[in-house]
Amino acid sequence: MNHYHPDDPGWQPLDDPALEALLQPEGWHARFSPDVTLHARSLPFYPGHRLVMARCPHWLPANAALYWLLAPDQTSYRLNGVSPPIHEANAQSAQRLTEELAPAYLCFFGFFVRGEEGPFYIIDSLDAPLLPLHLRQQDEDRDPQQARERSALRRIFQGVRTFGTDENGHVRLSALVYYSNAVFVADFLVQASGMVEMQNDNPLIADLSTRIDAPLTLHASCLPDQAEPPHQVH
Repeated sequence: MNHYHPDDPGWQPLDDPALEALLQPEGWHARFSPDVTLHARSLPFYPGHRLVMARCPHWLPANAALYWLLAPDQTSYRLNGVSPPIHEANAQSAQRLTEELAPAYLCFFGFFVRGEEGPFYIIDSLDAPLLPLHLRQQDEDRDPQQARERSALRRIFQGVRTFGTDENGHVRLSALVYYSNAVFVADFLVQASGMVEMQNDNPLIADLSTRIDAPLTLHASCLPDQAEPPHQVH
């Protein structure tokens, strides 16, 4: 359910010049073109929308990716780690989240709506691509602390679970969340409109040696006037 990961097979090159101009505001694109690459993909929980990703080998941080949600009317919402762009897109979208769609949407929402210490990364698989490498691959020569961390994650792992809907029709879910340097299990309510409520959480692993590293913004040296591109373009 990591639809946003750069290595997901669902991405296709974006070759529409009009959309490329819309999504590449003057500044970071002008400085690095033609090395900026754009890809787009569909999302099961946003009918008619596309998720657009921009990458460039010259950006800092080196693994940064910029994302937009592109609506059918060509309105684009810059996904930069805060919730208003997603809520704005939801308000204009025809999407209504069902029990079937809610787990994938929760993974999407947790990645793109961030706290001070990074994404609320939903661990839906022990091979989840943004997990630190030592948590995904077993290596006899690995640092002992990293070996303990992997063993601990394997002991507590559970996929995203759904538990039907509550009296208001909100989907009830439980998931492992990797935030900052800790993993906890949390209960969520996902409304049909896309609002997400974390009801409670229980810490399971603390003081991990590595955090999720997936920046959504560029270093100031990559931007004109030391400013980030706007999160929404009409």
